[in-house]
Amino acid sequence: MSSSAARHPTTAGPRAGRPGLEYVRGVVGSMYPGASVTVGRRPRHADARAWALVPRAADPRLLVPTRNRAAAGAVVSGLGGGGARGVAVSLLGRAARSGLLGLLPHLVVAPRPGAPALDTLLEEVLGRPVTLAMGVGRVRALQKPVLRVLGDDGSTLAFAKVGVDATTRALVDHEAAVLRRLGRVELHHLVVPTVLAHEAWEGLSVLVQSPVGGRGTVTPSMVSAAALELSGLDDTVLSPVGAQGPWSDLVDRVRRLPASRPGQVLDRTLSLVAAGAHGTPVPWASWHGDFAPWNMAPADDRLAVWDWEGHAGPVPAGSDLLHHRLQELVVVRGVHPRAAVAELEREADGLLAPWSPADPVLVLALYLVGLALGYLETGDHQTRLSRLEEWLEPSLAGLTAGRRSGGR
Repeated sequence: MSSSAARHPTTAGPRAGRPGLEYVRGVVGSMYPGASVTVGRRPRHADARAWALVPRAADPRLLVPTRNRAAAGAVVSGLGGGGARGVAVSLLGRAARSGLLGLLPHLVVAPRPGAPALDTLLEEVLGRPVTLAMGVGRVRALQKPVLRVLGDDGSTLAFAKVGVDATTRALVDHEAAVLRRLGRVELHHLVVPTVLAHEAWEGLSVLVQSPVGGRGTVTPSMVSAAALELSGLDDTVLSPVGAQGPWSDLVDRVRRLPASRPGQVLDRTLSLVAAGAHGTPVPWASWHGDFAPWNMAPADDRLAVWDWEGHAGPVPAGSDLLHHRLQELVVVRGVHPRAAVAELEREADGLLAPWSPADPVLVLALYLVGLALGYLETGDHQTRLSRLEEWLEPSLAGLTAGRRSGGR
């Protein structure tokens, strides 16, 4: 990262909050139709399910199963982190393994006798008893529960993604289809989860997938090789600015947006690009959709990547690598989006070299248009990058400066 990016103020604005206890109660209630879902002490009744609400009942961030200490310890130890966070996780892990989390308020589920239960479905899929845990992420437009499915020994057996409404069910179904397709492809640099089950169950869509990845360090070469392989999953199309196809589809999506200042910025940006770069060839390919540091881990010398619900295309080839770098700068390092985009402009030639675009900065501009377009289409404004008013207009103006006269 350049010194100019390091000196730029970190991202302004409050971070998105978590959805709170009522959201969690509703999600867990959908997993146990007809059950009573209350907050109280850990029950002793054998048929009841219960999770400690960590760190507190009013704002749970983690649902930890406390009846199985091995599972509880595994859930907490998976949080990781350094500094003060690492100390807190270590103390929490000790509490989990010693049973002290049982003293916290619990979300208690009392199922109806004979009623369906999601953990019963998962036990049938995996052929063994399971224990469930759930993290509660920050509020997102397309929020859905992701369950960690553990064995009695605390090992992670699977992850279960649950679509709870029409939109999230469609995303879960799409991810299942993508993973099945990738399971039939010979991959050299990527490792993807295996679909263990995909079920329509009690109004939900449930995707059970194998855990992938391990400990270690994700290296830049692993990320680059995986991104290049990913972009080749479908044929790369060389289509110029102004032509029918990927370019015209992007323009049409922007013009279908409801009236808004960010939408106007995107429309103006594409008009400037069309005027200044008409006929410039752009390579278009498929992409992961959220090729970010938190969706990957090393798998020996390959890269394990999960969360494929946003896999789509065509987008400008190399968008995955641009996305990874942008998320690394903004989310991991705390760089302001405007400084991060300026850094990406300086790095664009090197990052995009595997795809040999005629104009790397043009590809960067089109990637940012697509990123912002996705936020606007889903109504997402809860993350640092989706708060478009903080960075979009000046960043795109900088990238398109001179386009009107055919610059760059």
